Amino acid sequence: MFSTPQVNSGPLLRLLGLTMGLSAAVLSGCDSLDEFEETITDETTIPGTLTMTQTPFQATYSGGLNGLDLSKAKTFQNNGVAPVDVDAIYVKALELSIDMGAGAPAEWQDVSRYVQSFTISVSAPGLETKEVAKVEPIPMGQSVSIPVSSTVNLKPYAESSSMTFSAAVKLKMAPPVNAKLTTGITLLIDINLLGA
Repeated sequence: MFSTPQVNSGPLLRLLGLTMGLSAAVLSGCDSLDEFEETITDETTIPGTLTMTQTPFQATYSGGLNGLDLSKAKTFQNNGVAPVDVDAIYVKALELSIDMGAGAPAEWQDVSRYVQSFTISVSAPGLETKEVAKVEPIPMGQSVSIPVSSTVNLKPYAESSSMTFSAAVKLKMAPPVNAKLTTGITLLIDINLLGA
């Protein structure tokens, strides 16, 4: 009568389990996405001399939103990536803050008192100007943060050496004096850690 030889399968099973675990980790890592945010701010002036026939007016920026090179942005440098390395860049939020100057009555210090809608566009050399998002109505407050759902991928613009944001501001009424409007645009950057 023959007996079936006993095989010690413990080491083999442990090896098989380790191999499967490593394979799963590699496969999940290939699709692993990370993300970070970058906020750019700038200032423009809403002239107190505007008439309602001059609205919407084009807000002009000369700082962070004008001629933007994201490769030099702090969060890109901290994460060790350049715009060409990322999968997508979207506008996540808009921040607006109004300053009517020292001594202005409290009721004047309200963005929604003057701004009915705020439309953001993006441009870059060799690319068409695109509307990124439109916010309407504007929440009440001197400083407001507004979530934005934009489907415009800004990566082609960010890969340019000079990406520029502009804004069309539709007013409910002109401010009684020149008003400083600070604009903050928060970008959501998706990056594939292990590459495509």
